[in-house]
Amino acid sequence: MTDDSQLFKEDPNAPGGWLASPAGLFLIASDAAYDPESGCTPEGHLRGLLVVQRLLSAASKAGFAKGQLLETMLSSGEVSQRVKDLAFEMTETLGQKEAAHVIQRAMEEDIQY
Repeated sequence: MTDDSQLFKEDPNAPGGWLASPAGLFLIASDAAYDPESGCTPEGHLRGLLVVQRLLSAASKAGFAKGQLLETMLSSGEVSQRVKDLAFEMTETLGQKEAAHVIQRAMEEDIQY
């Protein structure tokens, strides 16, 4: 079972600040992508979708076979322990450093909105 501290933890160098793991960033991106009440701009919505799609695709190529299930759960608004576990498993399958690189590339990619 994924502990929330594997997703987010307080930043010891910035009082009141937080650090997010790649799985935590994936969950934030999925909120921007799938929650119409997230308050995101159109660019934020598209950027969230791009991060989700890029991570799921890369993880699938690395052997993660539950991407469709995870995306279905997220798109229906579910943020359960199972979703957290799958998000963490996905980034572990890909590797934390590679997952971070995928996120960085998605954030730098040009998008049309």
